[in-house]
Amino acid sequence: DNQILGLPAGQNVDINHQANVLGKITSQVSPNNKLMVQYYFNGQNRFYRRDNGYAFTTQDASWRQIEPAHLIQGQWTSVLSKALFLDTRFGYLHQIFPLGPQSTASGISKIDDILSTVTGSAPTYQTNLATRQQANAWVSYFNDHLAGGAHSFKFGFELARALNAYDYYTNGDVNAHFLNGVPSYVQTYNTPMHQESDIQNLAFYAQDSYSVKRLTINLGVRFENFKGWNPAQGASGGAFSAARQSPEADNIPNINTLVPRIGASYDVFGDGRTALKASFSRYALQEGSRFPETLNPNALSGSFRNWIDLNKDGIPEANELSAPTSYFGGASGITLDPNISRQYSDEVTAGIQQQIGKDVGFTATYYYRKNKNLLGQLNTAIPANAYTPVQEPLPTGGTITVYNLVPQYVGQVQRQITNIPSFWEQYNGIEFTLKKRMADRWQMMMGYTYSSATSNYVEVPWNFYDANDPNNTIFVNGRVTGYDTPNILKLSGTYLLPWDIGVSGNYRFYTGKPLTPTLTVSLNQGYVSVPTELRGQTRYPSVSLLDLRVSRAFKVGPKAKIEAMLNLFNALNSATVISEVTTVGAAFGTPQQIMTPRILGFGARLTF
Repeated sequence: DNQILGLPAGQNVDINHQANVLGKITSQVSPNNKLMVQYYFNGQNRFYRRDNGYAFTTQDASWRQIEPAHLIQGQWTSVLSKALFLDTRFGYLHQIFPLGPQSTASGISKIDDILSTVTGSAPTYQTNLATRQQANAWVSYFNDHLAGGAHSFKFGFELARALNAYDYYTNGDVNAHFLNGVPSYVQTYNTPMHQESDIQNLAFYAQDSYSVKRLTINLGVRFENFKGWNPAQGASGGAFSAARQSPEADNIPNINTLVPRIGASYDVFGDGRTALKASFSRYALQEGSRFPETLNPNALSGSFRNWIDLNKDGIPEANELSAPTSYFGGASGITLDPNISRQYSDEVTAGIQQQIGKDVGFTATYYYRKNKNLLGQLNTAIPANAYTPVQEPLPTGGTITVYNLVPQYVGQVQRQITNIPSFWEQYNGIEFTLKKRMADRWQMMMGYTYSSATSNYVEVPWNFYDANDPNNTIFVNGRVTGYDTPNILKLSGTYLLPWDIGVSGNYRFYTGKPLTPTLTVSLNQGYVSVPTELRGQTRYPSVSLLDLRVSRAFKVGPKAKIEAMLNLFNALNSATVISEVTTVGAAFGTPQQIMTPRILGFGARLTF
């Protein structure tokens, strides 16, 4: 039960509840065969969910999330011989993710982009049904005398199918947007609607760990086929959309990918105390159902329209709205490049591991990772020369260049999802760890990472960002990513006092995440938000957190014990701001979220 910053008493309630139930049966069916079946239930209830992209959402405009999830897993393992091992697994997930209304919600959703507020009702409501079936199987084969060394082979496959279905509705099928209290534009939706999309992922892989003398080489290759499709579906019409039906569509997309991996480690002195390690790996970036969802003509979609509130009642009416200035979702005519290929990541690592004395180990590892072949959207209906640069004043002084669309192209849209060679994301980092194993009644671990994460990428390409629009590429090339954290320090340890009372501490420090001030401007193509500086020039304050624990175990029987625990989270009661309003205007810089305050917790664990 928390309170939300920036909202008046009675509107700042945030109550959450989570319940988990786990049941598991393991049976040794025979000396060489074992069966495991497990059921897991997760009930996650967020009674006033507010993470809609705006800083301040009143209670009536928040979501009510009563989310049940059921997971069933089975595993069969067999020792086929002393050198051959089989593992097969199956899992099924059934999850309902609702974002429903509060009983006090009324009228349409009113959003102020400058003040970053949402009132009245939530922007949209949804019920998301997600199911997933997955089967994995692999065999491992060991041979200590092949080609002059020891081999550990592994061959396997994975097959997964998933459904993502949504029911959407919006109060009045429209959101009213204000700029510092002034009616400005609306966002219309094609609600009510029902949407379904399916995916399948099939993979085969082979790997070998080959050891000869002091050298171990790991080789692997993985083949994946990713496929998406949309079943036939339709929806009734609403205030801004007509009734519609769409036929089944297959191969959205149908992509094959082959990726290699190689790594090596070398025992420098042959005594197991000093090891050099290096690797190169290529990974196909994971995909969910976003391909078929984005290409689903029955998907959530709509338009943006300018709004002049003629009768000054704060409610948009048909005679107060312009023609659409831009579109989003399935209504925007999105197609898929037939030559599209999978996004991938190349990773190189190199490091050293050194044992120091009897109980201490030191590791230093360098990581380089680059995401390539990234995807974006291009609006092929508007040429690059259809934008005119104009100067907009900044409240802090000076101007910024934005790009106004020539009137004849306003509302024109034919987007295509395609690979954009100039897009990339890159990470460089070096990590140091020092571990002291439990001995002489104490243990410790320390880790420090120094890194940089940069990119040239029009992010969120699956929504409404046209990579051809120069407003979307302002301050993009070479900026740090949203998760860039140059310095991370972690220190944890445990000491056993007399009477086996354990005292533990966990300290974390990290550089504040970057933030980007944005300016909302009115152009021919509607209202556009642009960054006013390169991301990374301004950051949130650095975060410093200390957690403490005291624990003691008591025997309660020959094979049972109870461990009592006293936890103190955020022991120093740090109140660092970790989120604030970044839209330039009256609310700019207003804190939205601070660190969770000091919490005292009691717990007990029974083992038998």
